[in-house]
Amino acid sequence: SRTMTVLTVQRARTLTLKPSLCVGDVHSPKPVGALGSHAVVSQAAEQFFERLGLTRNSPWFTPSCVPLDLFFFRRIFSRLHRRYGDSVGEVPIAVFQRSVVRIFRMMHMNQLANDFSADEYDVDGSGAVGWYEFVTVWRKSDISVRLSIAERIFVLIEEPSSCIVGAVVSIILTSLIFVSCVCFIIATLPSTQTRPCDSCQPEQHQIFDVFEGVCIGVFTAEYLVRVTTSPFSRSELLHYDDLLEFVTEHEVRYIPRPWIRFLRFVTEPMNIIDLCVIAPYYVEASLDVKASNFTVLRVLRLTRLLRLVKLGKSFETMQILARVMRRSKHMFWIFFLNLMLALCFSSAAIYFVEGGDWDAERGAYIRTGHDGDTSPSPFLSIPHSFWWTIVTFTTVGYGDHLPVTLLGKMIGCCSMMVGIFVLALPISVISTNFAEVWQDYKEELALEAESREQDQRSVEQALSVTDNRSQLIVELYDDQTVREQAEFLGEIHWHRLPIDSAVATRSPDEILPLQQNPEKNAQRHTAGKAAAGSLAVGISWTPYEGSGDDYFRGQFQVRVLWAEGLLKSDWKKDGRRDVYAVVRCWPVPPAFGELGEDFSVKHRTLTSHSTLSPSWNETCDFEFNWPRDWTPSTHLPTSISNRPVMSSKIATSSQKSQNEAPTDATLFEMVKSQGEEIKQLKSHVVEISTILCDLRAELRNRSLSSVTTAPPSLACTEQDRQSTEDEPRSLLPLPGCLD
Repeated sequence: SRTMTVLTVQRARTLTLKPSLCVGDVHSPKPVGALGSHAVVSQAAEQFFERLGLTRNSPWFTPSCVPLDLFFFRRIFSRLHRRYGDSVGEVPIAVFQRSVVRIFRMMHMNQLANDFSADEYDVDGSGAVGWYEFVTVWRKSDISVRLSIAERIFVLIEEPSSCIVGAVVSIILTSLIFVSCVCFIIATLPSTQTRPCDSCQPEQHQIFDVFEGVCIGVFTAEYLVRVTTSPFSRSELLHYDDLLEFVTEHEVRYIPRPWIRFLRFVTEPMNIIDLCVIAPYYVEASLDVKASNFTVLRVLRLTRLLRLVKLGKSFETMQILARVMRRSKHMFWIFFLNLMLALCFSSAAIYFVEGGDWDAERGAYIRTGHDGDTSPSPFLSIPHSFWWTIVTFTTVGYGDHLPVTLLGKMIGCCSMMVGIFVLALPISVISTNFAEVWQDYKEELALEAESREQDQRSVEQALSVTDNRSQLIVELYDDQTVREQAEFLGEIHWHRLPIDSAVATRSPDEILPLQQNPEKNAQRHTAGKAAAGSLAVGISWTPYEGSGDDYFRGQFQVRVLWAEGLLKSDWKKDGRRDVYAVVRCWPVPPAFGELGEDFSVKHRTLTSHSTLSPSWNETCDFEFNWPRDWTPSTHLPTSISNRPVMSSKIATSSQKSQNEAPTDATLFEMVKSQGEEIKQLKSHVVEISTILCDLRAELRNRSLSSVTTAPPSLACTEQDRQSTEDEPRSLLPLPGCLD
């Protein structure tokens, strides 16, 4: 199912950094070919877990506390910004207050909801907050979903991907649903039935009854567990879109009471199907053997096939078909109306033509065919004729009822043609709607994937703001020609820098293997090339006085020594390279305009030419000045003037557009004011063109004393000036008037 829940277990606080090499991990990973059969089995196990929606880190049972990941906050902000946001990426502070308080209420964090004030995050006094204010709330509040025992059991059954036990239970239930339906069908075969006596009615084999009882027992237990836990479970947490709507909607929303949750649960279509699946078994068991032959109970037995509908909950095809039916509902009404009209007209016509005359001796209506034969008429009334009309419309033609008169056969031919037209109309519309829905579905998947990718990048950038201050990256590049980008050779990551130490620290030099970075490989067009070799680096930290209390202040020194074992070049002489290193560090927090961007400080070493074992022995220093409790909202400047400068008319219109959509009159005034500015600009261009022509003519006259004849291409006459003035649309002077 594409439904994503908030309760998906993941390491929310470690979402920032990609797998990379830490200090002390000097062993390079083994190549894929050297891993053997164990890796193949491990890879197959991972694929199996992925199909179940699980990972290797999934818990066995639904955890009692699940941290709310920052990605959910990003989706909230994206939806709020689409509805209420402005051009600078901010939402009104009232919307921010409402959404955050609703989150706290939903998570049963009532004390935080009562104490929360959005004014604390509006540091510039603009009445709006941005994405990083949401990040600050997430960091400070430590929002988690705390589940009770009833909620943990309910989530285990309703959301199998929440834990391993839930996935196992889902597999067992799905298998029983499918197998029980197959057994119900096979049990109707005569070869699988037994007769207690010669005159007794055949009955299905006893093994089918036993298996049916086992399946019904399992389905009953599952249904009762869900029913008893539903009033005490916040089922709204399982529906991602509904929860987003609850948090971001403008209307007043309330958390449902237990009895409302119970009513919602028992009235859901899929839960009604579950009840219809198990109820007939107990109805039959409560009656005697003879009563089980009632036609009503035979129909109730067919409701067991509704178990197959439960399998449709996990198939997107069922959702697409349901969407097609909803989109075609108007056509169904038109089809039903046309069918009823044609049915009534055709049935009435065949009745009056083939109804015959009453014969008192036979006691029936007798009709006479075109060949003179007489027979009782099967068309006793217009409702009796409905069966023949429907069979004729669908061109099935069972042959049990048929016209014998010439006029009746003509009516039959007309009925066939009308039936084809009546049935063809909805079929064509449904097929067209299916193609449109399928295309929309594919586009929704692509847009959703793109939106999730953008939100994921925003989340990673937000988390990396404070995490990057404790890491160091050294990249190696092969210098190319002037017009080509340098080739990326690999990088090393150094995490957990000792910037929180109050004493001077000097780490020993480390030899670290180079690692690849797929993103940088793609940017440098070196995808598919493996990293090889190692790099020797060392670090030193010298704290300043007062460092460690409220700020991390000090001098951080990086020593880039040498590298060896690099990959040979496939086009340079002897495979040698021109290698240089780039040291990236984050010594200071980002400025307001750099939020969400790369704010690292870089140092490039000298290039070591024609070698695969470059040596630099260079040292680079970084001045660290990081507030210990830095957040994007608490350390911004008090006056921020990063908004774009606009003319007064346009600025006024844009301020009004934050609260209401611009009217046609407003748009007309904006276009009119811009048109006047363009006209003034054109007049200035014409004046400048005239001045240039006059200047060129003056220079030409002065040069006549020394030059006999001026080149024709350099002459600028009155005709040229006149043509320039007559063409105000030209933004450049004539070619002859340019110097």
